[in-house]
Amino acid sequence: MQVQVAAPVLGLCCHLIAATKGFPLHLGRICLAWLPRLLVGLTRPDNAFGSSKKDPRIGTLQIGRILSFVVMSLSWGASAASATLPDDLGSEPSGALIIIGGNSTPAEVYTAFFELAGGSQAHLIHIPTATQRFEAIADKDDYYSAWTQCPQQSFSFLHTRSREEAATEEFSRPLQRATGVWIGGGDQNHLADIYGGTPVTTELRGVIRRGGVVAGTSSGASILSRVMVSDENEHSLRVALGFSLCENSIVDCHFTERERMPRMLRMLERYPQHQGIGVDEQTALVLRGDHATVLGKGTATFFCSHQTISLSRQRVLRAGESLTLSELWTSPGEFVRSAELQK
Repeated sequence: MQVQVAAPVLGLCCHLIAATKGFPLHLGRICLAWLPRLLVGLTRPDNAFGSSKKDPRIGTLQIGRILSFVVMSLSWGASAASATLPDDLGSEPSGALIIIGGNSTPAEVYTAFFELAGGSQAHLIHIPTATQRFEAIADKDDYYSAWTQCPQQSFSFLHTRSREEAATEEFSRPLQRATGVWIGGGDQNHLADIYGGTPVTTELRGVIRRGGVVAGTSSGASILSRVMVSDENEHSLRVALGFSLCENSIVDCHFTERERMPRMLRMLERYPQHQGIGVDEQTALVLRGDHATVLGKGTATFFCSHQTISLSRQRVLRAGESLTLSELWTSPGEFVRSAELQK
């Protein structure tokens, strides 16, 4: 009877803890999810955790595992990067970010982009600078028909090969009225070299701040990172600064298809204060405020690296699934050790 009374009281206390901010919020969620089971396990070691044997050692073992998870989760909660949209957009940015894993883009991703951009009232801009083929495309209206033929108020390209031109306010001015911007694939170094640190990145933040949407596919997704992979070989990774539209995060695309988990974990070992986001081909991760949704055919994988040991937690979202980012690391996930994957 005492345990039956204690569990609801404990749950109420955890709710009160969760009403506060920061670390207590994380602690409250962990307690609320796991401590009622712990209480039951203390009094019913025979079957509280799915065992049919009346052996107290079983209950003790499982209780130890739960306590280990709680301690590890609190450690992760203290070190996890929680921001996914730029901090200067405010606590509840109204716009959205779409991270697309590359290859062909599913129709539902285009639909989501156009709807978030305003539908028939949208002012769309495509940034094709990552590809070297853009100038060679003879019929751009036909090649980019997904944009030119959709209902919208306006559509234009924002493109240059000159960093000096990109650094002028006049060049980035079209972004001030844009409601949707699409960053195409190719080589993210072209984007970083030409637009990094220019008014273009400032105006892209402005699109989200005004309630619009910025989407990037393949290298156009990688450039959304705070820190991105610019080049790699068997022995080393070269990094560069991205546009920081996905704050405190390292974004990688073609994730499953090109087996990029090892390089993601190498990046997180180098930058443990960041979280990792890996998106498969023909898949998109839509970030809006505190919500994340996966569209398409594959998965999106989140990684949180511990800052003192070579261990990362991962959460996998499949197509059609969604969650609130504030709850990303407060429920059980898989643990991955970098060294094991690099053997």
